[in-house]
Amino acid sequence: SDLAQARQMALLLGRRLTAHSLVALGGMVGGRDHSTVLYSIRQAEERLVKDPAMVREVAEITQRILGSGE
Repeated sequence: SDLAQARQMALLLGRRLTAHSLVALGGMVGGRDHSTVLYSIRQAEERLVKDPAMVREVAEITQRILGSGE
């Protein structure tokens, strides 16, 4: 679902851009446990391998978050 994909991307970005633990990230998306968070991140990484548009989207979001490009 779109919601699940959005959650996966949020977790991927959280993992890449913060020092939060998997448990902390899971708490930010409805209390998921660390294994569910890890699985979601891996799913997101697999989608990135297959989807160049998603790669661009993640890069744009990352730039916005980090404040570069503005």
